[in-house]
Amino acid sequence: MQSRKRLGLFLIVGAALTVTAFDTIPVLRRTIPGRIVRWCLGEPGATQLVNDSADKITSSGWDQELVELSDQLMDEYASTASTLPECVGERLLPIDRLPQKFRNLGGMYGEPDLILRLDDASTPTEIIISWGNTRHMIIIYAKPPTAPPKGFYVRQVNDRIYVVAIES
Repeated sequence: MQSRKRLGLFLIVGAALTVTAFDTIPVLRRTIPGRIVRWCLGEPGATQLVNDSADKITSSGWDQELVELSDQLMDEYASTASTLPECVGERLLPIDRLPQKFRNLGGMYGEPDLILRLDDASTPTEIIISWGNTRHMIIIYAKPPTAPPKGFYVRQVNDRIYVVAIES
């Protein structure tokens, strides 16, 4: 009887430590066992995708590179945005302008769209890397927003970059 109690306590403590490790160490969260633990705990797939993308950007140091790319694209296309193909009030940028390493951040959704969002005065305000018809997005703002974007799940990477899931 005593050994069963010890075994039960050992399993509970082990599970708690595993959950804590997978939740606090971003590298472990992206592993297959980490995804299984998170799925078993009831974390929706969209939330996992956002966390995985944000963790990858942070751990790889890509946040500054994304901001620089965004600034470069906004400067380059500011004057010619009206000539770009339109997609639901926004402008599509050529996908070849997005480095390959950022294209895989969408996980299961495949090839992304690169979108330039303009304000009413046709000034670029955001670059959006979008997968699955904007179900999963990385939004890079021209300047820090006053309020975070809305979505099913939103995670801030830095003051200008947010990773967003619109639907679960």
